[in-house]
Amino acid sequence: MEEEPRISISVPRQIHEDIVLLQGQEIIRIRDLLQSSEPRLEALREENERIQAEHEETVKELEELRSRPPPEPPTPPEPPKPPTIDDIVKLVSPRAQFRNAQRLPAYGSFQIPAFFVGRSPRRCVNALRNRVGYLRVVVFRGGEERWLDHFSTCIVVRPDKRRRRDGAWVDTKLLRPHRSVNVVASVFGRWYYLGTYQCAAVATLDAESWDDLPEKSQRGVLRFMAHNDDRREARDGILRGDVGLHRIELRRTGFDDAVQDSLVAAGQRQVEVPDTDGSYESEGGPYD
Repeated sequence: MEEEPRISISVPRQIHEDIVLLQGQEIIRIRDLLQSSEPRLEALREENERIQAEHEETVKELEELRSRPPPEPPTPPEPPKPPTIDDIVKLVSPRAQFRNAQRLPAYGSFQIPAFFVGRSPRRCVNALRNRVGYLRVVVFRGGEERWLDHFSTCIVVRPDKRRRRDGAWVDTKLLRPHRSVNVVASVFGRWYYLGTYQCAAVATLDAESWDDLPEKSQRGVLRFMAHNDDRREARDGILRGDVGLHRIELRRTGFDDAVQDSLVAAGQRQVEVPDTDGSYESEGGPYD
């Protein structure tokens, strides 16, 4: 069997040296690259270990939370208690309190309690009127009436006409003699049911008697007749004699405990749900 002839390739020396040089340079570049990559690989390895440890801790915490019983729902806060009448009464000095106590309403030996404290007991009075009748309730807002014999007798002056909010003048429904009414009045900022009163007498006053009336009575008459913007016109009508004045005398004849209890209950409801505007209405009722 014949041997295949060998072909020898002669490489020039210069080319051989260039190849060796390039191989050496590539080896040096790869070695430098490996040396520079080792710190980065080490840092990545450490970061991977840290992330893996945090992941394991998170998994343990989740398993622990799952094993715990569910938390109880939070207890709802208690609703605020509505203010009572005593909570909204302004404090007064002991001396003034003692002085006022001597003048507070009483029926015989019974000290009458207030049923409301504030500017207007409108809801209480409306509830009472719905029960006993609109014309059987008389409201004194304080100052214009004169009390005698420790709230046993009341003297008040009323006009025979009044002006409504719509501008119309209407006749006043004055009390006739021997007519009985329930009286509600404001005393020292508190509202009281004073009892059942009977109209004992009605006297007509002339225009000249206007100047002889006390200032409080004059203010009460004007407030009863018209609202703020129309009170000057109301006063002029009295002085001209267009509006007559009547002096009414009321005398207490009894005290209805059921009416008192009804007003106290209505006053408590009004404290719990106060009026939004804090005002009162006047729609032509007597002594509003």
